[in-house]
Amino acid sequence: MAKMTTWNPWQWPVQGGIKEGEFASSTHAMLAAGPPRLAEVDSGDIGESVFPIGMIQNFSWGQNKAIARIHEVGSKRTYAVTGHAMGGLSLGSVYFSGPSLLRKMWGVWEDFDGQSLWDKGAEMMANSQLRPSALDLPYIPPGYENYLYNLASDFFDRSVGLMLLVNTNLQRSLIATYFEDILVPSHNMSFDGASVVLPENVTMDYERVVPCRANYIPLQREIQDLPF
Repeated sequence: MAKMTTWNPWQWPVQGGIKEGEFASSTHAMLAAGPPRLAEVDSGDIGESVFPIGMIQNFSWGQNKAIARIHEVGSKRTYAVTGHAMGGLSLGSVYFSGPSLLRKMWGVWEDFDGQSLWDKGAEMMANSQLRPSALDLPYIPPGYENYLYNLASDFFDRSVGLMLLVNTNLQRSLIATYFEDILVPSHNMSFDGASVVLPENVTMDYERVVPCRANYIPLQREIQDLPF
């Protein structure tokens, strides 16, 4: 890493120590739906606890924190008081002859017909204790089979979780995090006569984001052997 006293824009980059070609991209990012809380995920066998979400075309995550500025009479200075942090997610997908986006997000829960997506797709959850089968089925159908869409259904009053993993193209961990207690306030599907695909989008609110410890690239320190 260049210092202000050794800055040389004609010879060395400011950001030193980057391995050639090692960058993050969407091809090395994974989203997986799971139980509402990270504590319900079996860390010893994550593959049995979360369900990878395919056909995702775009993902965005935003968050904000309430900050109040306190002014006083007799001074130009201010005090800052912080409040809650709140965040939201959005997912965009292409609909195909398989589970819809909401169906994949809520794959851990029993469908209106009494089966979860994991039950239908594989026997992954056969011996798992994470599947909340004790809950009653919804009174209002969320949809049937692969296509779930009715946000008025009490089925979507149940929250889910979302795991985000991002690696470099050399498979070194950059991000590992879990979004807890997710609910969906908005679902959109659009048709266009000039388009060859049918896009599906959801926006989501989460209660908190929980960082996960993984095999991270270590915190960058000053690299002594670089001529800065």
